[in-house]
Amino acid sequence: MTEHDERDRARLAPLGQAPGDTEPEDEPNFAAEHDKTAVAEDIITGTDTDREPESPRGWSGMQR
Repeated sequence: MTEHDERDRARLAPLGQAPGDTEPEDEPNFAAEHDKTAVAEDIITGTDTDREPESPRGWSGMQR
């Protein structure tokens, strides 16, 4: 991160964050909670490979 980026971040509050609230990443439970909810464990480890693959063209690709 450049010095300019750090100044911009300090100046702009995140959307939905009340003035005076702590930064989410400064909270001790943030990393653990994010790790649990961000991506399912089976996707990370590759144990979901037996499921049906998704359509490469999205929903419209299934209309053929």
